Amino acid sequence: MQQQVDVQKVYRASKIISVAMLVSVLVYPVIVEFMKRTHQPFEGFAPQNAVRLPDIFYGLALLSLVGIRVVRKAILKRSAGDDLKTLVAKLHISNIATYALSEVPAILGLVLFLIGGYTSQFYALLLFALLLMVLYFPKLVYWEAWLRKMGGYRSS
Repeated sequence: MQQQVDVQKVYRASKIISVAMLVSVLVYPVIVEFMKRTHQPFEGFAPQNAVRLPDIFYGLALLSLVGIRVVRKAILKRSAGDDLKTLVAKLHISNIATYALSEVPAILGLVLFLIGGYTSQFYALLLFALLLMVLYFPKLVYWEAWLRKMGGYRSS
């Protein structure tokens, strides 16, 4: 029973961090709409330098998805001496790293908007980031299944 309580406690902390990161991304559209309304028409702070940026930033956003998969695989790799505490810590760290990488497309979109005034590209990259966050939102069922698979957990 003690094991399950510890897993659930770390899971709750992970979930709270995920929600906080998700909410922080939702501040970006507020910034964009504020800038559009206070600087009409907002064409960016350096639009002449932004012509090729959308393609580059879309590529970087897709790389964040690849990065998520690579980082998660590296963090969640089982080592010989891993006990339950270590495995749960790996899940927690993996979740935080995943969410940090999931934010990258939204940040890129915000930078793209600020440099070139690209509103639609900002929203496309924001939606991609939100999709990643929803897909990788921590789920206790998945955590428990992974821990059982790793041999470090028995649900009561």
